[in-house]
Amino acid sequence: MHLPDPCGFFPESRGIMPVLRLFCALKEVEKMTLNLIFITVTIKRLKKTAEQRQRDEEVFRLYDEMNAKREAFQVRHF
Repeated sequence: MHLPDPCGFFPESRGIMPVLRLFCALKEVEKMTLNLIFITVTIKRLKKTAEQRQRDEEVFRLYDEMNAKREAFQVRHF
C-alpha cells in the first residue's frame, strides 16, 4: 500500500504531489535560512556587545589615569 508523503523526496511524476513536495522542501529551507539568520545576528550582537564593553573599560581606565595625573600635578604645583 502506497501512502502519500507530501514532504518526501521520492519521485512521482503525476498529480499535485510533486508540487506539494517542492513546497514542503522550500518551507524547510526557508525555516533553516531564518534560523541561520537569527543565529548569525545574535552572535554578531553578542560580539559587538563584548567589544563595546572592552572599549568602555579602556575609556574608563584612561579617564582614571588622566584624573590621577591631574591630581598629582595639582598637588605638586598648588
